[in-house]
Amino acid sequence: MSRTQSLYLGTATRELMASEGVDDLDFETQVSHPDNTEIVKLSSTAPEALAERVQAHHRLLLDKIVEGQQARVERRRQALESQLANVENTLAHSSDGASERIASTLSRKFELEAELEGLTAGETGQTAVQSLKQQGTSRALILALGVVLGGMLAVMGVFLLHFVSLVRESLREDAG
Repeated sequence: MSRTQSLYLGTATRELMASEGVDDLDFETQVSHPDNTEIVKLSSTAPEALAERVQAHHRLLLDKIVEGQQARVERRRQALESQLANVENTLAHSSDGASERIASTLSRKFELEAELEGLTAGETGQTAVQSLKQQGTSRALILALGVVLGGMLAVMGVFLLHFVSLVRESLREDAG
């Protein structure tokens, strides 16, 4: 996950900004790794108008993650094949008298073969799925705040008008 945040996220962001010709993407992407899983979760909060940009950013980032993972899987595969070749070479040149050594070498060979068979590349499940619940400030909250603030301003305005009328009346009495 730290590799994703430090290597892939910045690179994907700069590439998308260059291709879109913008100075800022107007959203941030968070990378998380749910507990006890091998899942990488990307999440961004953005206005619906930027949905295509978010999807492009996630796709670019996922492509970089998959590319890096495939390179690591291939390096691991080559290392395992090399170790397996060395073990087979050791078995071919071992003497019949060293049965304990042959048994441990055979055990190592089987372990390497099993690990090599179990080595698989990851897969991408979903890209840029929109949240089912609305994000951001709700319209009802904005409306309620508007009514409350409007009421407060109306009351303050009435007090101000009353004060102005009292000052005028006082000035008229002093002048008259």
